[in-house]
Amino acid sequence: MPNHDEPAHNSFARWLLHRCRRAGHDTESADIRSSIHIIAAFAVSDGLDAALTANLAQALAVTPEELTAAIPVPRPDAGPGPLRADGVHDADPTPNIRNEGCTG
Repeated sequence: MPNHDEPAHNSFARWLLHRCRRAGHDTESADIRSSIHIIAAFAVSDGLDAALTANLAQALAVTPEELTAAIPVPRPDAGPGPLRADGVHDADPTPNIRNEGCTG
């Protein structure tokens, strides 16, 4: 598993889980949840290549740009929660449009 920023990883894993549910995928399986966390860890630490971004976006029913914007980027200061690429703070556990009704 790559080295990664745990709060950023958790933030993106929650976003992925919510999007999986909204796209109609079963998210109750431990294997699925593990896969989500692995994808989140790689995305936060190493980024996603164009092919994986396109395939994952299609499976989640989002655009590649929405997917890329949801991946938190490292921040040099210790502020309130990770900062996603689209400039939005993802303060845990405040619900918002991206994670309404989803926990995990």
